[in-house]
Amino acid sequence: MTGPELIVTVLGVSLIVAGTVAFNFYLKNKVEIRKIESDDEETKTLLSHYQEQQTNDTKRFELLTTALKAQPILKKIESAAEPARDEVINAN
Repeated sequence: MTGPELIVTVLGVSLIVAGTVAFNFYLKNKVEIRKIESDDEETKTLLSHYQEQQTNDTKRFELLTTALKAQPILKKIESAAEPARDEVINAN
């Protein structure tokens, strides 16, 4: 093998190795970015579901309050159920 052939061979192998290393680094970087984006999307989804749940809970409590005001018998039932609910909450 002559000098120029040796140089071309060494440079060719070096380029192949450098390209492989750079491509693997690029792929690892993309995977990390995808993980971060995935976590952000999951967090956004969870927060939107939580916000919807709070909105529904607020509406439910408003309906319950309206029903308690409209039907006095429901107030008695609610006051009878309150100690059991408190007991369940304190048990956890």
